[in-house]
Amino acid sequence: MNTDKGKLGNIVGGNIIKEIGEHIKSQIECDILALVDNYINGKPTYLKIVVLHSFLNMAGYHADTKLSSTRKIPNIRYDGEHIAYGAFCNYILSEDRRLVQKAGAIYQYLNMGTSIIHLNRIDVR
Repeated sequence: MNTDKGKLGNIVGGNIIKEIGEHIKSQIECDILALVDNYINGKPTYLKIVVLHSFLNMAGYHADTKLSSTRKIPNIRYDGEHIAYGAFCNYILSEDRRLVQKAGAIYQYLNMGTSIIHLNRIDVR
């Protein structure tokens, strides 16, 4: 789908999830995002977020590492859950750059008001 490592991570501005959907649609002639939207329609907010988080990972947008490893499934699931919990808060804080990028795209797509703060780790010794 022409989604080489890092390519989708370069999308900035606009509606990121819609742009990814359009990119995929142009490559495989299937409106995957319409299928995702149809599936999440009427679902609770937290489920919409978890589904969109999975969509972004599979599309390659700031994807988590080692997606094919079954040992990574809990970590990936927890990231989606954290983004979902953050939707019910004013702010979400994280040191995880990938999580922050996906959360921003999801909150934008669902028109949510949660602000995202990316924390930079400071080692104090």
